[in-house]
Amino acid sequence: MSVEVTLPSLGVAILEATVVKWLKEEGQPVAKEEPIAEVESDKVSFEVVSPMDGVLLKRLCEVSGIVKVNEALAVVGAAGERYAGRVEGGRAASEAAPEPVRAQKPEPAARVRATPAAKALAKKQGIDLARVRGSGPDGVVTKEDVATYQETPPEVQAVSAAEERIPFSGVRKKTADKLARSRSEMVQVTTAVEVDMTEADLLRKKWKDTLARRLGIRLTFMPFFIRAAVMAVREYPVLNSALEGDEIVIRRNVDFGIAVQSERGLIVPVVKGAQDQAFWELARELDALTGQAREGVTDPRYVGGATITLSNAGAYGSVISTPVISSPQSALIWTGAILEKPAVKEGAIVARKLMNLCVSYDHRIMDGATVARFLGRMKNLLEEPMLLAMDERGM
Repeated sequence: MSVEVTLPSLGVAILEATVVKWLKEEGQPVAKEEPIAEVESDKVSFEVVSPMDGVLLKRLCEVSGIVKVNEALAVVGAAGERYAGRVEGGRAASEAAPEPVRAQKPEPAARVRATPAAKALAKKQGIDLARVRGSGPDGVVTKEDVATYQETPPEVQAVSAAEERIPFSGVRKKTADKLARSRSEMVQVTTAVEVDMTEADLLRKKWKDTLARRLGIRLTFMPFFIRAAVMAVREYPVLNSALEGDEIVIRRNVDFGIAVQSERGLIVPVVKGAQDQAFWELARELDALTGQAREGVTDPRYVGGATITLSNAGAYGSVISTPVISSPQSALIWTGAILEKPAVKEGAIVARKLMNLCVSYDHRIMDGATVARFLGRMKNLLEEPMLLAMDERGM
């Protein structure tokens, strides 16, 4: 009996996702829990798996197609079945095939990534898919690309080969829309302080080998930043708030969003309940979440619902920024590159590891003095990093 494969619920405020890539062709065998498609929303990318052993009978959505949560995107059935459309109630109907369904073999001659509809149209019109520029994710050729190729004069096609057009879609498009809306709704201001990270750098070097050997944790500066921010929020909770109508809502849980750059754009996994986690627990969770996000696949349980966000652009060498807040949050913390510079310490010029620490905030909700004190508290904690490990739990 055939079974529909539906898009599972992805988490907070996620209603739909885009099919990025099909991992199985129609007619190919699939195993239970084997990935058959890769999808992405504005918050997360992940793989949809088969609910049973069998054969992929039908793909109900093309690459770049949008699927809503709980909507079917494919049908899986037993070997020997044939998909016969959908029946009342949204179930898949199937019938016995006259002979076993064999897995389709890839076309070795073309080696062009294209949707099934694009391949069919190209075959019908006698078009070489290798000559068609794909507009889908990762250059996948769509049916529309083939149709456009038909209508485009050869001389225009030659000119267009001199430029590259990258589809503005998926995570990147949705992130851009959200940030543009946030910028227009808020009165956003950025302020910054300089932090001496010399002691934190020494402590990280002292701990990192032990943590890697005993716990398998790759210790970065991120748990230092997050722990310092959580402890500062304890004293200045308005940084962890949102404006809802005529009320400022202070969030008791500090759900920290971590901005991570991936090939598909910005992904923001969330450390839930960061105020209740010890330094070592934060280090372990951050290592796991950022690693997954860089690969473009994040557990849907850890996306959405952030109350405040941290962006560590210093990992890419950036020294200063005025980052845009992600609505409905009211603040975004930004950390720059840690650079060795001359500094005055006890009347002498010495080499120190210095970093810019910035906060963009919604000026409608908080004033500059409050944010300056918040930054001052973070600065003090980062410059005396043993305090971050000593103050283990709780707000």
